[in-house]
Amino acid sequence: MEVHMGIEDLIARLGTNKAEGSSMAPGVPYQNIPGVPIMAHREHSEVRAATIAEMVPVSGKTILDLGCNVGTISGYLSLLGAEVTGLDHDEHSIAVAKEVHAKNGNANFDVATIDLDLIKSLPHFDIIVWLSQFNWLAKQRGLEYALECLWEIGKHCDTLVFETAGRGDGQASLDYSQEEILNLLCKNTIFRDIQDRGQWNDLWTPRNVFVCQRPLIKHEGFFAETYPGEIGTVLKVYKEWEYSKQTKDRYAMFLKILSPFGVVPQIKAETADTILMSWEGPQARFLPERDLTKILHVLKKADITHRDITPENLTFNGEGIMLLDFSFAVFPNEVTMVSKDLGGKYKCPHGFNDEYSLRKIQQELLR
Repeated sequence: MEVHMGIEDLIARLGTNKAEGSSMAPGVPYQNIPGVPIMAHREHSEVRAATIAEMVPVSGKTILDLGCNVGTISGYLSLLGAEVTGLDHDEHSIAVAKEVHAKNGNANFDVATIDLDLIKSLPHFDIIVWLSQFNWLAKQRGLEYALECLWEIGKHCDTLVFETAGRGDGQASLDYSQEEILNLLCKNTIFRDIQDRGQWNDLWTPRNVFVCQRPLIKHEGFFAETYPGEIGTVLKVYKEWEYSKQTKDRYAMFLKILSPFGVVPQIKAETADTILMSWEGPQARFLPERDLTKILHVLKKADITHRDITPENLTFNGEGIMLLDFSFAVFPNEVTMVSKDLGGKYKCPHGFNDEYSLRKIQQELLR
């Protein structure tokens, strides 16, 4: 016979299945529970949920809350019109979530081990919310494993809202400051737009929240299609046109010439019609003078004119600005066919001038 348990009894069971190394006390939820006057490990979960809703539209969206604990954030987002799935390894936390939140809004909860197999099996979501649990994954399975999960997760959502503990933050195993976590995301996700939105305003441990958007699933270019490879790599597959293969050979040649200088992707492998190269992060949101000067110095030293420097061809890999796409690059006095709109609005009116293009982009990014 099934025995119905009250919320007090369900809460009393929390902490009996806690993660290894967790500082959680028995009977204390990680997130506060609305309407239940009990101290939680982390208060003001509704504030974090409201902040997420301010950062990204949630109404009508499908959302996955990875490591949802007792479901306070999931429940709040569902009340704002989202269809939310909450997953957590702790059956007792999920029992509380179902009791408190599943009756309101549109939130569903389930017990699941959050690992690489689970992430690879996920359907597509509009938004994945991954708060704090990444640190535990790194602590229990190692940072390399956690980063594999982070790389894979971009294949299953349009937007990732991310937070993790870092250096000097409780039981955190990650030796990263909150500012350095941006660099970690740049190198280890397939998102082309990553924003550090600063600290949560929840009167708790100061952690930054990151909004990652526009994952690279497949990019259809004129000469090639681009896909994410294994962690930290991207694959360009050139089309079966003679000129496309010539373009591929020239692209690879320019990368090999410039690779020692640290301003272009590194070739990992190459075939007659593919280039596997290093992933160099999201589109740049800034262009520091030191990086601009370095790129120009390297191009001048190699006697190469890029001719197609646009914002889409500048990325930030967590350390510096990188220059992509040498499909139309030339050496001095080379004559090649180009479209009249090559370089777009960033082309110098008096002919191709890489410094002009970089300066114009720099000014635009400063606005």
